[in-house]
Amino acid sequence: GERRGQGVNTSAWATMAMASIASLGMQVGGEGPGLGDRVASVDAGPLDQLLADNDRTVAHELMASLDDTNRYLVARRFGFDGAEPATFAELANELGMSAEAVRRRVVRALKRLEPADAALAA
Repeated sequence: GERRGQGVNTSAWATMAMASIASLGMQVGGEGPGLGDRVASVDAGPLDQLLADNDRTVAHELMASLDDTNRYLVARRFGFDGAEPATFAELANELGMSAEAVRRRVVRALKRLEPADAALAA
């Protein structure tokens, strides 16, 4: 069965991960140019900035709708912390769970985000 986290403070980590979502200056994979430097157009107009701000707001609201552990898993799995995305095995080792249990939790968390995303888009 699943074992609960072993020494990982998911609440503190999730808060840090949430802050990094809003930064286009964060490095992708922990090194190299920031996410904003990888965008095709460097001459973003006011509409582009408004859309980017809205995307960050929506991402923040979606992640905030998850509980701490699921927010941690999704953020780490997809590299929202600025590091390389974590594998299910790495996350399993961090939280004392099986890789399959981590995979199931991530899939369920992503499915929970779909209705929230539709509601925010409306």
